[in-house]
Amino acid sequence: MWLWELCCLFIVLKNCNGVIYHLNDSEYERMPPLFGLDRYDTCLNDVDGLYCVVKLDLHVGPNNELMKLIKEYSAHKPKHYNYTYLERGVCVTRTCRQFAVNKKLEINEDLNEILEVCLNDSIHREFKIEAKLSNIYYCDKHNEQIDVDVNDWIVAGVFVMLILLVAIGTFYDVFYCSTDAHEDTMQENKILLNFSLRKNWQELVNYKMFDQRYERLKGLNGLRSIATTLTIIAHVIFINSMGFIDSPHDFEKTYETFHFHLIYNGLMIVQIFFVMAAFLQAYNIQIRSETKPLEWSQLPKLFFTRWCRLTPANAAMIAFSATWLRHMGSGPLWKLYVTNSVVADCRSYWWLHVLYLNNYCSDDTLCAAQTWHVAADTQLFVIGMFVYSATESSGRWLALTLLLLVGMTAPALHVWLQDLDALVLMSPEFYRRWFDSTFHYLHVLGHNNLTCYVIGLGTGTLVYHWQKKNVDLYKYKLSLS
Repeated sequence: MWLWELCCLFIVLKNCNGVIYHLNDSEYERMPPLFGLDRYDTCLNDVDGLYCVVKLDLHVGPNNELMKLIKEYSAHKPKHYNYTYLERGVCVTRTCRQFAVNKKLEINEDLNEILEVCLNDSIHREFKIEAKLSNIYYCDKHNEQIDVDVNDWIVAGVFVMLILLVAIGTFYDVFYCSTDAHEDTMQENKILLNFSLRKNWQELVNYKMFDQRYERLKGLNGLRSIATTLTIIAHVIFINSMGFIDSPHDFEKTYETFHFHLIYNGLMIVQIFFVMAAFLQAYNIQIRSETKPLEWSQLPKLFFTRWCRLTPANAAMIAFSATWLRHMGSGPLWKLYVTNSVVADCRSYWWLHVLYLNNYCSDDTLCAAQTWHVAADTQLFVIGMFVYSATESSGRWLALTLLLLVGMTAPALHVWLQDLDALVLMSPEFYRRWFDSTFHYLHVLGHNNLTCYVIGLGTGTLVYHWQKKNVDLYKYKLSLS
């Protein structure tokens, strides 16, 4: 009996694969380069130049030691790329010229065969491993250009009109409304003044609080500035780390560096904005209700006012991304990461961004991906307004408790039913593919961010009542001195 169990254990151990957590540089160099790009400009300078960006899958027999190394190293997904497939930018007319004799260089079976034989030959010759062409992302030809279409001209016309309005409004404000001779007698044109840079700057920096209780909340501005700075840093690193990078191994090593942990776990910083937005929403509602109680009839106007405040800047960015962005650059990866991704998604799903529903569209993965927070915040704002319109005192706390339970339960159900991670792991493959199932099916959805929003609503309600009752909170503070 023991002999049979020993044989079974031997079979299991023989067929199971381990996980390699670290490789030194010499061992890492045994694997084929993850990315590779031929010279794009010199290739397309040729009259018959053809440049293709492709994906290759690696495959060999079960006993190949290098393939075993690749699979075991790729198995540590949180910190390593997937090295079982490679991506290449290839100048077909130069690198693969010897394999293209008497064949048409068009995207068809001939081109597939040329690229597969060509790239497999170079990889097999150096690494003794097979590579199979799995996808041609796109190909660029000599003197190929993107035409300016009607949508481009419409957006350009709108931008020119806005620039003219800003110029006219600023000129009108500075040279006409500010003159002493007209200060008392003239009737100002409020529409033109709305476009004045001078007037808008003054209103931005000279904001006056209509209630002195807001003075106690100035510390939120500092917290918001810190969180915004960290968010910008995280997005800069995201842009610099995505796509084809020169040293994937060096990038993987950053996951073992402490200060990078703050960046790779930075998605949770967004929850700070949800808490602050909800806090201020609840606080504002209650202060304004002292003079004008919140009624159901006011909600459409409030929603429309918020939409008008957010949409112009958001719509301008989406319009530019859907039109002129694709004309702003070129290169071997421009179509992969801009034209065929960001621009294509913005052209298809721009209307979802205008309605602030883009975070619920799983197909819209790249059009202004950072604006998921704006959409989620808008959805939560609507929920908060309905709650505070429909409830008072004890009923309000009951509603917030129920919402808190929903906010805690919904993410758990997503994780269980969709087999997702509990938190978004900013893995190297996330940077490479621009896609993560946990991010798109859990993290960005409005209802899955409800917990922190409810905490903000509850805190705003408590602070308002504590201030109204003159509760002295200083005696509860702990001193470290």
